Amino acid sequence: MRVPLSWLRDYVDWPWEPGELAERLTMAGVNVEAVEELGAGVRGIVVARVEKVEPHPRGGGLWVVEVDAGSGRTRRVVAGVANMRPGDTVPYAPPGSTLPGGWEIGVRRVRGVESEGMLLALSELVLGEKPREGEGILVLGREAVPGSDAAELLGLPERVLELDLTPNYATFCQSLIGVAREVAALTRAGPAGVKRPDPYGALSPSGPEAAELARVTIRDPDLCRRYVARVISGVRLGPSPWWLQLRVLAAGMRPINNIVDATNYVMLEYGQPLHAFDMARLRGRHVVVRRASEGEVIVTLDGVRRTLEADMLVIADEERPVAVAGVMGGEDSEVGPGTTDILLESAHFDPKSVRRTSTRLGLTSEASSRFEKGADPEAVDPASARAAALIAELAGGTVAPGSVDVYPRPLEPVEVELRPHRVSALLGVDITPDETASLLHLLGFRCRPLPARGKDVLSVTVPSWRADVSAEADLIEEVARLYGYGRIPPTLPRGVTTVGRRSPTRRLADRAKAAMVHLGFTETVSFSLVDPETVGLLSPVDVKPLTLANPLSANQSVMRTGLLGGLVEAVERNLSRAERVLRLFELGAVYWPRGGPDGGEEDLPEERPFLAAVAVGRTPEGVGPLAGWEPDFFYMKGVLSAVLWELGVAGWDLERTEDRRLHPGRSAAVVVEGQDGEAVELGVIGELDPRVLKAYDVEERVTALELDVVRLLEASRAAVRFRSLPRHPAVSRDVAVVLPEEVEAGRIEEVIRRSAGALCAGVRLFDVYRGDPVPPGHRSTAWRVVYRAPDRSLTDAEVDEVHGRVREALREELGASLR
Repeated sequence: MRVPLSWLRDYVDWPWEPGELAERLTMAGVNVEAVEELGAGVRGIVVARVEKVEPHPRGGGLWVVEVDAGSGRTRRVVAGVANMRPGDTVPYAPPGSTLPGGWEIGVRRVRGVESEGMLLALSELVLGEKPREGEGILVLGREAVPGSDAAELLGLPERVLELDLTPNYATFCQSLIGVAREVAALTRAGPAGVKRPDPYGALSPSGPEAAELARVTIRDPDLCRRYVARVISGVRLGPSPWWLQLRVLAAGMRPINNIVDATNYVMLEYGQPLHAFDMARLRGRHVVVRRASEGEVIVTLDGVRRTLEADMLVIADEERPVAVAGVMGGEDSEVGPGTTDILLESAHFDPKSVRRTSTRLGLTSEASSRFEKGADPEAVDPASARAAALIAELAGGTVAPGSVDVYPRPLEPVEVELRPHRVSALLGVDITPDETASLLHLLGFRCRPLPARGKDVLSVTVPSWRADVSAEADLIEEVARLYGYGRIPPTLPRGVTTVGRRSPTRRLADRAKAAMVHLGFTETVSFSLVDPETVGLLSPVDVKPLTLANPLSANQSVMRTGLLGGLVEAVERNLSRAERVLRLFELGAVYWPRGGPDGGEEDLPEERPFLAAVAVGRTPEGVGPLAGWEPDFFYMKGVLSAVLWELGVAGWDLERTEDRRLHPGRSAAVVVEGQDGEAVELGVIGELDPRVLKAYDVEERVTALELDVVRLLEASRAAVRFRSLPRHPAVSRDVAVVLPEEVEAGRIEEVIRRSAGALCAGVRLFDVYRGDPVPPGHRSTAWRVVYRAPDRSLTDAEVDEVHGRVREALREELGASLR
């Protein structure tokens, strides 16, 4: 927000220079980003009287204007517009004068006519910019004295405070009067120091009552708390006087015409948006505040045809919408050159409704910005009266007596209890109850004692413009910022100092990440918001995803239920950029609704950490401990083994899985025995199903790993058992067996370990063979069995005896053929 200091002086006085004022406001929470000087560098600009205006002899839309700059000698100037008439006074830049930015004016020929200087538009004089489209020469009025200093007449240079308001301060500082209240509090003058204009004293009503000329109906009081309509008859549309144009421009808005400028002026003054309707174009002279019909259409003032939704609030007449409430008016009721009677709207709309409508329509305005941050419902009628009087003054109209004020549920004053001892306790400085009440009074709060609630307890009435204050902590913040943050001495926090530590889940996650990086994988971070079309393709559970109420885009409208989808999307992006070898992992949260796959609305969602990894392409030589490996099922099993070993998860096994995401013959579930003896699934490994990958436009073979971190943590908490290092040598024997393909390797290993008994120190599969002379549908697996006794060296005879039992068990229990 921009605050011209000369305009602010109309409402409040202060003793400081602009820089110090900006510093004091900033320290009180009203952040001043910069102090700008408009019209800086203007020199030699004078007032000139227009003597004659004629078309340029060579045409081209140019005009030759003769002016008297007070010297008695007429000067000729070529201008691009002719909005002035003989007798008008205008700002004139004679040769040798300068404009903002150091632009020096000289004599030049324009289509054969010598132009001695130039006549100035307001944008050129104040901002040093080219005139806006439709902007004419600034007409100062016939009372200005030719030859006098135009900059001095206009009050240039003008200093402007550029405010960068946080959302809570925007509720009460988005107006000149709001900022004046803050300045008055800083000067310790308080509310009495704010020189507010009397909005009703300037009214000179006449004619029929407003209620006889117009009707207002509010059909949805939840979205429109209050609506005030005033009627002004006999207006004449035209340019605003220079002082009004200057103030509106300095405040960052574009002057348009006397009626629109008057509503904008009062909006800047009070923070209350207003809108003027052409009464002749309101059918039935009836204003209806209602929700739009689904698919209803309106053409807004920017010329865009917009389709409305059923929950959007509109201002309508008896037949059609004429404005989007709180956002922008419609073309059908716009004030134009033929307008004579206007209905002036001043209303209070629900901030959430305005924000939602503005976002969905992609349409913002000064009005919507103020309504979204929160306006004062008690300022609706005073602002309406002030604007009506100003319009009557500028456009020559007559204001109808009274107003149509529909206020179904008047605002109830907010009362907040404040314990002064809490002020001192929270701020760390002793502030007496009287001083607390005095500081709050300076900001417009009313305080009264509540002896029934305890000693020094205050009941504080919150002013209507402070919608951001609703609790004791809010009041303490108000006391602190007016007391002065710089006056609060720094103190060490009280309490017991504790040693911080990472949670068990965080420690396990860090160890898992370190293990994956050691294995040559790169960590990725993907979006938690995903496309509803693909969210279920790689989800570890079949659940209805959590849907955002108001997503930024349709392809990021649900919360992810698994991590593999984001990793496969990363694979697709990298493959499309010729990156053929990929080792990616992510450790992050997935989001499931509680209460089963349907996830009832009453159930809170669950945020659950998972570890997932994918591998594509043979690992280059020299990269990590798995260099040269093809990323097949066994490669990922090696990754799994290394990670679980690092996390201290022992006793895990692989079982068949029917996971729809994985290749049916190249996948497995990772299980571990739970505390109740039942198998607990930690996750899955295997190749992703090509049919799933096709949905992501991935044609390469992708091997994946997915583990539930919560279950990993439970499995890693098992007691760690230590044993002494072996003192006696081991003896190994190999055995090769031929069995049907459907016999699992784990089953073979289980038979070997059980039949070998206590002397078995280890079993390892080291070869798999298919082909002649192995029969079709069979495979040959070779196993190395390690034997060791804890108390002696084994003899060959002892080993041969045990190994013979192993061979016999394989034949009898599995029907294996030994090679």
